[in-house]
Amino acid sequence: MRLAENQISLILNTVNQIGGAEIEVFLLGFRLNNSVKDSDIDLLIETSSTLPLLQRAKSYKCNRNRC
Repeated sequence: MRLAENQISLILNTVNQIGGAEIEVFLLGFRLNNSVKDSDIDLLIETSSTLPLLQRAKSYKCNRNRC
């Protein structure tokens, strides 16, 4: 099953909040095939930053008082 527009927006907004607007997000896998139900979401996230995305996510989480 493909993602709904609100799901796509949520993913893009979350990734942009963590990594900035210079990030590109690509959807991969079975979610591209509309005939497959209940598949996981496979994302490829590309950025020019040298700071690992996981480290940026942890920093973002702490800045929002969720450490």
